[in-house]
Amino acid sequence: EVFLHVPNWGDLKPATALRIATVGGDALLRISHYVRPAPSEYHRPLRITHDQYAELVAAIETAVPDLAAGETREEMRGTYVDDTYYAALGTYTMVNTCNTWVGEQLAEAGIPMGFWTPLAGGVMKWIPEPQRRNEG
Repeated sequence: EVFLHVPNWGDLKPATALRIATVGGDALLRISHYVRPAPSEYHRPLRITHDQYAELVAAIETAVPDLAAGETREEMRGTYVDDTYYAALGTYTMVNTCNTWVGEQLAEAGIPMGFWTPLAGGVMKWIPEPQRRNEG
């Protein structure tokens, strides 16, 4: 609900935030499109094996509802205009956040991850920082 209908955090109504924090809300799969992603404070490269990639894809696929023959997945637009959103299975809560979900999917693929990762920093601390090239 927030990513689809709240243009910026200043527009988030306290009642909506409280309801989602306590009762939860519908889950979404948010796909971000990056052109030439590069390491930064918020992005780290992660090399995985072919088997880990297959496990990661399989884990992600369990988050989306099955489609009947001939059906296509509905793309939704939301707060981040360059992103695409899809309906997902599950519920979003303060305990089951997007970062928790990412951590669980990475762990399912055999990538070392913390037990519970509700915040982005909880996921990122498990991904090694890239080695800086020696300039000289």
